[in-house]
Amino acid sequence: MEPSFESFNTTTSETHLFNNISNYLSITMSLLLDNTQPPSNQVSSLPLLDIEDTNLIQYGETIPHLQSCPTLAKGMNFPNFEIAIHYCIEFGRFNGFSVKKKRVEKNNDASIKSRCIDCEYSGRIRDNNKIMIRNKGSKKTKCSWHINLSQPLNVNYVKITKFVNTHNHELLPDNTLFAPQFRGLSEDIKSDIEHYVKCGVIDLPTIRSLLKLKFPNQFMLSQDLLAYI
Repeated sequence: MEPSFESFNTTTSETHLFNNISNYLSITMSLLLDNTQPPSNQVSSLPLLDIEDTNLIQYGETIPHLQSCPTLAKGMNFPNFEIAIHYCIEFGRFNGFSVKKKRVEKNNDASIKSRCIDCEYSGRIRDNNKIMIRNKGSKKTKCSWHINLSQPLNVNYVKITKFVNTHNHELLPDNTLFAPQFRGLSEDIKSDIEHYVKCGVIDLPTIRSLLKLKFPNQFMLSQDLLAYI
């Protein structure tokens, strides 16, 4: 028995409806999948870690002076402890004080885990009469300036985790001339001293006079010259 025309139309409409629903579901699923997959150009868009002066690594432990006062702030990262400490020393040089290495904590493999850098005026004189007499000229003032440096496990950078940038004493502009941390003879002066000594000139007054003629603008302390001679 052949189907009627009316029955044929009903069957055709159901087929179209089924096809439309299938297409709609397919498009919807495709859009959902597209939204869960980030574009390929965004997969590696995480910001790179900002690490200060990686170019100083080439100098090893003989890092040169910086040309301008460095910026220090909590959260800053450095390639290693040597460069981080050098930044602290240079910060003090430009601001009229010296720093000193204080507390240090090490990992099981003897590598440095954390380090504290203090102002030269930090600490206090112990309350002992003999010690007080011996250190009556001490410059300790309990200065609170300090920086905490840390290198977390399995990372290749050193981070400033704390920075207290306050002093309770006068800052000295000429600190770079007299502080042992910053004093030193230039390589040219050392070379000339070696030449004078090889020529038999070994007395301090003569060497100092010769150097002052050649380096009139160079500040030189007699004890530094004598120590190198």
